[in-house]
Amino acid sequence: MDGWIVTVFVLAAFAGGFVSGFSGFAMGLVVSGVWLHIITPMQTAALIAGYGLLTQGYGILKLRQALKGQVRQMLYPEE
Repeated sequence: MDGWIVTVFVLAAFAGGFVSGFSGFAMGLVVSGVWLHIITPMQTAALIAGYGLLTQGYGILKLRQALKGQVRQMLYPEE
């Protein structure tokens, strides 16, 4: 891939990441529209699955860290 195609590929990935972070889903819908013009459908499907797991896993990790103290307080309230 030349520089222009790599730039479009990366911009589509950032757009998909933004949509996924903003709405919580739909990264695959956003990026597949661009990626299917650049790479094969098999590569697109593998990348969407991998990046989907990565972005959702990161969101779960951040949520667990944010709720860690609150859950502990709910389970073991100080009286």
